[in-house]
Amino acid sequence: LSTSSNGIDDIEIYDYTKPFAEQVEDWKQGKIPQNDTLLVGGTPEVLKEIGFNALPVTMNQTHVDYAYNGKNGDIKSDHVIKDLIKDLPEKLEHPLAVIASDSKPGRVVALLGLNNPNTGYKVVVPVEVDGFGTQNNISIDSNALTSVYGRKNALVQLKEAIENDSVNDCRLFYWNKNEAVSLLQRAGLQLPSGLPQDGFVHSIRENGSKVNMKFENETESQQFKRWFGDWKKNPNRASKVVNADGTPKV
Repeated sequence: LSTSSNGIDDIEIYDYTKPFAEQVEDWKQGKIPQNDTLLVGGTPEVLKEIGFNALPVTMNQTHVDYAYNGKNGDIKSDHVIKDLIKDLPEKLEHPLAVIASDSKPGRVVALLGLNNPNTGYKVVVPVEVDGFGTQNNISIDSNALTSVYGRKNALVQLKEAIENDSVNDCRLFYWNKNEAVSLLQRAGLQLPSGLPQDGFVHSIRENGSKVNMKFENETESQQFKRWFGDWKKNPNRASKVVNADGTPKV
């Protein structure tokens, strides 16, 4: 809290327009509100292309802490990438691949062009589709990064996603074909013939996708409804700029 000239306490609002790298530095100095999530940026075009809603991308302070101090204080763990975490906005714009999560149906896993400095393993980032975050103690809907770490079998899982695509199992959504194939071959992993096309392969919205989504589009997010009003539950108090069916007009 800060006290204004009239003696009334005002709440200090953190400036999330700062670049992610500056937010990380502020986190180091304890300047981020305790329960807040850092704002990595907007949803990258590559994720929007495969069907993500255009929501903010967030990351909680626990996983930022893991990146610097290790999970459970293990500074040699796969989670420790130190200042490489600041490269997340750029690396998410240009991932090596995006595949479905094996264990969480509401998530995808982005394989990045980063190596864990402790192990040399490729860094992966699980992303919760239509997840949530907190900014200045206000809950928001976001595409939430749920971890960042070097994954020992990251390339093996990519290979399996490629193989499954040949049998119409929708697990590979995007890949940088040239870079990914080069990595897989250097790792001694054999690939099937007839590889998927470069770039966009599948949408997370396809019938065969294993990824569950919470929203049809971003107009269903909390922050949009705070601005526009809840046209579903309380249309009388929402904006009148709507289509014939009551949905918000573009």
